Amino acid sequence: MVYCSALNCQNATSGVYKNSTVTFYGFPLHNKPLLKQWIHNMGREMGTPSKHQRLCSKHFEDSSFEIDPLKIRKNRRLLKEAVPKKFILVSCTSVLDGDPV
Repeated sequence: MVYCSALNCQNATSGVYKNSTVTFYGFPLHNKPLLKQWIHNMGREMGTPSKHQRLCSKHFEDSSFEIDPLKIRKNRRLLKEAVPKKFILVSCTSVLDGDPV
């Protein structure tokens, strides 16, 4: 099973969070400047991702994908220079003031 590595994203390839409308892409481990940009945009403190970690297609703009006019490929191909830009970086937390009830 593959999970998306982005914070606040629960997309996966199977199980409760299976989402058949998304595809998953590995980090550009061999392109250090691009990898740094990916990690920065994720807003997540992390070291170098493993070769097994993935981001789902929901974090990329449509322009990040190669256009296949004949729709021969089942999955969309991510452009080599693509950078993920769509993240939810704020989580909902409540702050309590005063004495607990």
